[in-house]
Amino acid sequence: MNAESAGRQPSALGGEIVGRIDEFAAISETPEHLTRVFLTREHRAAADLILGWMRSAGMHAQLDAIGNVCGRYEGERPGLPCLMLGSHYDTVRDAGKWTGRSD
Repeated sequence: MNAESAGRQPSALGGEIVGRIDEFAAISETPEHLTRVFLTREHRAAADLILGWMRSAGMHAQLDAIGNVCGRYEGERPGLPCLMLGSHYDTVRDAGKWTGRSD
């Protein structure tokens, strides 16, 4: 989501979130199954999509030395410690877009 989505109704935001999940899940080795293995072409395409979303939301976003997506919002006083959250965007073979298993 971005600054434009901040004023939308919950149902519109839900639709945007599901749309992004669908867009993200479409990045796969094959159209039949969700498979995005670490450091493959699909993994990089997913990283680029996430980077674009982060930058659209006003974050400073980059890939680190091993291909992790890193994004940061600066606080009122840049350089202070921050809260960090993380996840992965690679998958097992034949994964699911909602649960990590085939849906």
